[in-house]
Amino acid sequence: MQLIILASGRGSRLGDLTIKKPKCLVNVNDKSIIDYQIEIFKYFKTIIIIVGYKGHLIKKKLKNFKNIIFIENKYYRQTNMVYSLCLARKYFNKDTIITYSDIIFDENIIKYIYKKKNNILPINKEWKDLWLKRMKKKDIYNDAEDLQIKYNQISQIGTKIQSTLPKYQYMGIIKLNKSSLIKFFNIFKSYNNPKISFTDFLNYLIKKYKFNIKAYKNSKYWYEIDNEIDLKFTEKQLKTIYKNRT
Repeated sequence: MQLIILASGRGSRLGDLTIKKPKCLVNVNDKSIIDYQIEIFKYFKTIIIIVGYKGHLIKKKLKNFKNIIFIENKYYRQTNMVYSLCLARKYFNKDTIITYSDIIFDENIIKYIYKKKNNILPINKEWKDLWLKRMKKKDIYNDAEDLQIKYNQISQIGTKIQSTLPKYQYMGIIKLNKSSLIKFFNIFKSYNNPKISFTDFLNYLIKKYKFNIKAYKNSKYWYEIDNEIDLKFTEKQLKTIYKNRT
């Protein structure tokens, strides 16, 4: 099992906070976003991080970890996460957990999916309450994405929400087995859109190629940080979580 972290983007919606450093190095309370993911490094022998915007700062931050492989996406401005992931093709020889670099989450999510053999996608059951603390309900329709499941399999993901808000929301974490990773790469290689979003491509795989991804419904803590409102909200939530741990 290995971990791939997608960390090539800037995070321009955070404004001045990402002028001099990439999004994953923005501080949330007393440590950077990537520091929170360091807590899961202990589960993996190999960690691959795809860097791009000011990637040298991420390399410097994590220089003491000997089991990290850095891959540079030189075209991060013209591409997206799917392209970044496929730059790690030579390492698609084992089951892999993939995470976005701008999320903070309960490490028990990783402990759970680590043990599963199938492709598995954690989805959050309490996301609507979380979103309503971040924005007005009308804005959720533009910010969130639709997600549907059938027989505990993901049947649709990444599309625009039409009327009813979905029961679940994608968390920026996925586990893909070795054969599925290779299939993922081969299909993307013939797909003529390097800027397709991760969820749009997953939806394409599901709809056209019957890609099987099991759902892991959970209500564990998880925060994504897209802008300064998210940042302040996450800081407040984490203070409560860590206070309750002591």
